[in-house]
Amino acid sequence: MKVDLIKNDKLVIIPFWILIFFIFWLQVLPQVKSIWESILFSVLLVLTICPIANYLSGSLLLKAMKQKGVKLFMFQFSFFSLLIGFAFLAYINLFFWLENSGVFPSGSEYFDVTDLAPYAFFIPLSSGIIINITICGLRFFLEYIKSQKILVEYQLRTLQHQVTPHFMFNVLNHIHILMQTDVDLASDLLIKYSEILRYQLYNGDKQKVTLEQDIQFLKDFIAVEEIRWGDKLVVTSSWKIEQPQKEIPALLFITFIENAFKHVSKSDFEKGYIDIDFRQEGDTLCLKIENSKSTFSGKKINTGGLGLKNIKERLEILYFGCYNLTIEETDAVYRTKLIINISLMAEVVLKHKGSYNMKCLVVDDESIAIRGIVNYISKLDFLEVAGSCSSALEAADILKTTEIDLMFLDINMPHLSGLELLESLEKPPLTIITTAYSEYALDGFRLHVVDYLMKPIGFQRFFQAVSKARDLFLSQLVLRSEHDETASSMYVRQGDAFQRIVWRDILYAEGMQNYVRLYFKDKVLTIHQTMTSLEEMLPKESFFRIHRSFLINLSHIDSISGGRLFINGKELPVSKQRREELLSTVVYKNLISK
Repeated sequence: MKVDLIKNDKLVIIPFWILIFFIFWLQVLPQVKSIWESILFSVLLVLTICPIANYLSGSLLLKAMKQKGVKLFMFQFSFFSLLIGFAFLAYINLFFWLENSGVFPSGSEYFDVTDLAPYAFFIPLSSGIIINITICGLRFFLEYIKSQKILVEYQLRTLQHQVTPHFMFNVLNHIHILMQTDVDLASDLLIKYSEILRYQLYNGDKQKVTLEQDIQFLKDFIAVEEIRWGDKLVVTSSWKIEQPQKEIPALLFITFIENAFKHVSKSDFEKGYIDIDFRQEGDTLCLKIENSKSTFSGKKINTGGLGLKNIKERLEILYFGCYNLTIEETDAVYRTKLIINISLMAEVVLKHKGSYNMKCLVVDDESIAIRGIVNYISKLDFLEVAGSCSSALEAADILKTTEIDLMFLDINMPHLSGLELLESLEKPPLTIITTAYSEYALDGFRLHVVDYLMKPIGFQRFFQAVSKARDLFLSQLVLRSEHDETASSMYVRQGDAFQRIVWRDILYAEGMQNYVRLYFKDKVLTIHQTMTSLEEMLPKESFFRIHRSFLINLSHIDSISGGRLFINGKELPVSKQRREELLSTVVYKNLISK
């Protein structure tokens, strides 16, 4: 079985200390009269030095690397080297006393302290320095390798939604050949391939797409591969979809389809086959893929490739504990089966007797554009117009006096642009950009807008954007409502059922880009939310942001030590910038022993 040493530091550190033990033992053994005395001395010395050096190379070195505290670490290094030197010297004197007491045979040269020269302490001190340098260097090397692996994995992960270059060039080359022999077929292939590119370009980064959209993308991909391989492959597929408008994350299944075509047997000597079966029954999705393997190749399919690794990570984030993936391989067949309960994707909703109408503000310097948005708003029962204006300056005044839940904001306006207005607001409402200019899209999303609508705006695209805004609004409303004991409860949708959760039960939250994991004592839920917005929604007197990626419930803190905080046995990092504020505002106020 292959073992990754870098992922398990103990497989490197433990042999290091075993080696140190043997070095000490071999040094002492020739100079003492008892082999057990040499073993005991070496064991005690290693057991004393090991935790000291590991603490220096582990906690302190890693902290210094992260915070760039070189001067402090050099002081700590010197202190712990001296400590090891004193421990070394203390054990020499201890065993000298044990020999004189008759516990061990006397006369050992190694433990004879009567003739120790004044400079003899430098020998133990130098041993401590050498050990610390070695273990710190080893730790630094391991962390460097880890960081490089993380960097490479991150760079590769950015290619997750891109067309494989090998696949792309093969398709283009195939089109080029077909243009000379079968123009109609080349045209069909080009159209299918353009649909694949269009889907990946426009839908690849969306949080959700419909089943119908994603299945059509898979069908286009399969059609392209069927044209490429012709009669070398027999591809059968079955698609049974009950609710085509059901929403799922984009590009969730393509990796498994790609792998099937990549590894299927295809040659003039053996015709391969691929069977694809996709079913949706209620909230359950089931994808089964079986493909033949070449009988001429003894190579096993790599089930731990980058593509599969990335999709497994996505499934863990999106459907933690709510999916089942099995991969089977024989000498002739490769099978994949994925079952997902999409209703169990953590989604916070509000169960309330009344209805919540989002109060909307429409900001645009064109009156006809305002009328168009107002008309769309009137068609939806969860939206209402709270105001409209023709400039960002007017909008700023309205926002000071009127509670606005959702703002439709044009960009190019006189005196103050829409983006400049957003940047000036300390707590802007949920915002949907409405503009005729696509070049500001990145700036818009940098300011965390809900969506970016290009004029002219169709109702379907408008509805998609405001539905997303409604989900975010309800999530915020739920969390805010917990400030009031009599307010509505917080629920997680599970199909047609609702699972109640209370913010007081949240141990801590961990941010992961557009998702947040909520940790409880007995479960973990993943929601569509940013850490910043979650922090704003939760009561500030109960929650504290200890790190860019961690928000903790103060009532669940077990202990705080240095740059570490423990909740329910889990160690969480505390950033240097937040540590002092945490101590002054939380700990010292409740400190009963000075």
